[in-house]
Amino acid sequence: MPLLNTPWILDADTTVKPIYGHQEAAEKGYNPEKPGRPSHTYHTYMIANLRLILETEVKAGNQSHSNYSLPGLMTLLTELNPAQRPYCVRGDMGWGTDSAMTELENINQHFLFKLRKSPKVVQLIHQHHIRGEWINLQSGWQAKEAQVTLQGWEKSRRAIIVRRQLKQDAIIGLERVQEGHPQMTLLDGPEDIKAFEYSVLITSLEADLITLFQLYRDRADCENNFDELKNQWGWGGYTTQDVKSCRLMARIIALICQSACKTFQFRGGNSVQKFPPQCVTLRHFSRRLLECFIWTPFTKFASGIGFKNRVFQPSPARWVFLDPQCAST
Repeated sequence: MPLLNTPWILDADTTVKPIYGHQEAAEKGYNPEKPGRPSHTYHTYMIANLRLILETEVKAGNQSHSNYSLPGLMTLLTELNPAQRPYCVRGDMGWGTDSAMTELENINQHFLFKLRKSPKVVQLIHQHHIRGEWINLQSGWQAKEAQVTLQGWEKSRRAIIVRRQLKQDAIIGLERVQEGHPQMTLLDGPEDIKAFEYSVLITSLEADLITLFQLYRDRADCENNFDELKNQWGWGGYTTQDVKSCRLMARIIALICQSACKTFQFRGGNSVQKFPPQCVTLRHFSRRLLECFIWTPFTKFASGIGFKNRVFQPSPARWVFLDPQCAST
């Protein structure tokens, strides 16, 4: 894969698919959109910025922790040649565990994660807050680095403490639940009070603070990829009773359909207005890709085994092919 010979970043993230009905591996777990409803978790590994999915795994709803993603990630990394491995693996606070970082260190793989605000991390923030000597980054953010060894860690690692002062005219409220009813208290202090928000990153990279800060900020693009897969590609819009079929369809949509559409987009430009009118748009291209190469053989196979509720009825008259002249442009 020549693309992987260029330095790239691997984003590891998990998204939740709420389940309606009775499906295999539908368990109650972390579900911010529908608390208490059974769900599946999609453990996904993608190429940052390009939004190309390398692998996705469908697991039970109560298996959203990075410990369940780690075996799949290690398998993916070990199958790549050392020259093709990513510049670093990037993840949220769920990946900032000693087990995940130790596994990556054993294969000399760099990482950039976020730490949970445990008591030791809060103590680290307090110590460096009173010391000062912060380095200004951008957009009001400041940073400094330190060596940290949390409880259960076998060795110390490089931590990046970043903070940003909240606006003085901002209204800060604290919400809590008392006797089943939400209560909110507004913080009203002196005019010269300074309130900060803190985050702590953990990394094995030797880059400067500005580079590391920007690298982690770019990770927010993961949510845009999940939004595109769910809302435009129907990643969570199909229903299967067994988890094997669910895994198959999740991989088909993520690995084949979306990647093919992204390749078409990159080759032809981000704006479909560059193509002549007789060329199909990206939406048409992706729809016909699903129809011609995915749904047709799937429905024939499902019909042969007695699957009565067909998901899609393909019609040859609706197939759209690119004009060779358009494709060459």
